[in-house]
Amino acid sequence: MELLTKLTNQLTLLIMKSIKILSKSLILCTVLFLNTSANSQTSNEEQGTFVRVYNLEGKKINRGRIVYTNDSILRLKKGDKFVKVNINDIGQIKTKRSSGNSVLTASLIGGTAGALIGAATSQEQTKTGNNWLFGEYQYTTGTSPGTGAAIGGGAGLLGGALIGLGSSLFKKQETFLINGDSNKWLVFKELIENNNLR
Repeated sequence: MELLTKLTNQLTLLIMKSIKILSKSLILCTVLFLNTSANSQTSNEEQGTFVRVYNLEGKKINRGRIVYTNDSILRLKKGDKFVKVNINDIGQIKTKRSSGNSVLTASLIGGTAGALIGAATSQEQTKTGNNWLFGEYQYTTGTSPGTGAAIGGGAGLLGGALIGLGSSLFKKQETFLINGDSNKWLVFKELIENNNLR
């Protein structure tokens, strides 16, 4: 009878821990889904082509999404601000984000997700033992939530960085040399207006 009571108590504890882990995982998945849904609802203005603009010396002077162009101005949206760039100041324009951005973003997402999952799924138990030399003693098995978060975060960081690096290899970044030349600018402007630049 006493053995049956111990088994029942252990089974109850195991079920409660499983429910706790499942509920944390469900909450995490729900938050990630809602965040993805909210970020996918953007206006046409925010979906313009992302470019990085460099001056004649090759130094990056601006970046953002193309909102407007005319024969002498490139207008970008950078966050909530609008920026005008004169074509005489443009050396080159690169499309898409840099490879470092892809690696950083993916590693941060992977590290955060790994840390949350590691902390949520870690289990630490204190057990009691007995031997002839020390008598009765206690020891810990499993992983604490902090250690689980550190291990999961590290693995997620590394995995995310590898995924970001892999995705950046398949990105088709284009570079357009303008060098302040209005004829080269008009070719670039025509590509934008015909939606041939993505």
